[in-house]
Amino acid sequence: MAQLFSFGEISNLNWANTKSQLLPLGITDQQLYFIIGLIGIFCCYYVLRPVLRWLIALNMNRLLTYIVAGVGMLFLLILYKLYQETSQPYNLQLKDLASGILGITFFGGILFVIELVQSIFRLAKGKNSNVQR
Repeated sequence: MAQLFSFGEISNLNWANTKSQLLPLGITDQQLYFIIGLIGIFCCYYVLRPVLRWLIALNMNRLLTYIVAGVGMLFLLILYKLYQETSQPYNLQLKDLASGILGITFFGGILFVIELVQSIFRLAKGKNSNVQR
C-alpha cells in the first residue's frame, strides 16, 4: 500500500534524486526541480489563460474573486506549513492544509448556492415584470 503513495518514485527508483543519472547530463537536483516548475507553470498558464479570458468576457467577477482569494489563501497556508516545518522539523502534518482546502471549497459551495438563488430571483423578477406589461 505504501508503494501507491510514493509520488517521487517510479519502479522503486527515486527519479529526481538519482545523481548517477543526472550528473552525466550536467543537471543538478535543483536545476531539475527548476525545470519541472518552469514547465509546470508554463503549461498551467496556457491552459488557464483561455478559461480566465472566457470568465472575464462573461463578467463573472465573483467567481474570479473567489479563485484569486482561494489561490492566495492556499499560498498562505502552504507558507505557514513550510514555516512550521522549519521551526519544528519532522512535524509536518498535511491534515491542517487539507482542512484549510476543505474550508476554501466549502466557502466556494456557499457562494455557488447564493449566486444560484440570486439568479433564480432575478429570473423570476424578470418574468413578473414582463407579465405586468
